[in-house]
Amino acid sequence: MQRAANTAFRLAVTPNLPAALVGNAEVRAIVAGSQAGFWFNGAGNAWQRIAGMTVTNLDSGVLAGAAVTLAGVIPANCLILAVTAQVTVAITGSANWQLGDTAVVTRYGAALAVALGTQANVTTYLAALVAPMFNSAAAGPLTDIVITNDGANPFTGGRILIRIYSLAFPSPV
Repeated sequence: MQRAANTAFRLAVTPNLPAALVGNAEVRAIVAGSQAGFWFNGAGNAWQRIAGMTVTNLDSGVLAGAAVTLAGVIPANCLILAVTAQVTVAITGSANWQLGDTAVVTRYGAALAVALGTQANVTTYLAALVAPMFNSAAAGPLTDIVITNDGANPFTGGRILIRIYSLAFPSPV
């Protein structure tokens, strides 16, 4: 089911809420835009953002050379829940490809097929990868997605769609 961007979904409120929350208490999920996330409205009609999930869609552009770096695309100060990818135009030149970040170029997939439709997802992650992963700005965040070739043959074409799923938790106000 598709919804228009910025649609707010109203979730059912259970009848056994604490007394302080009865009345105009509700939770809304806004699915896109700068206000995307989960919002809570307690008594007094004061909306507070509980958490914000961001899905970042990226297009690799035409692959060329030994590696393609999508700089500054991983959000800081959030939990990285997942990074997924799919080959949208068959990759040429290289025999396979890797998906990672600036710290570990194979974090999300290694020796992936070059065929149209090939996917990187939680089944292709490094076995030692602990997800979700906190990406702290104070600790020098991982900000770049890196697509590398097989190590011997440069990319001469192809395209990959990448999605980064992240979750941020604002401080209480």
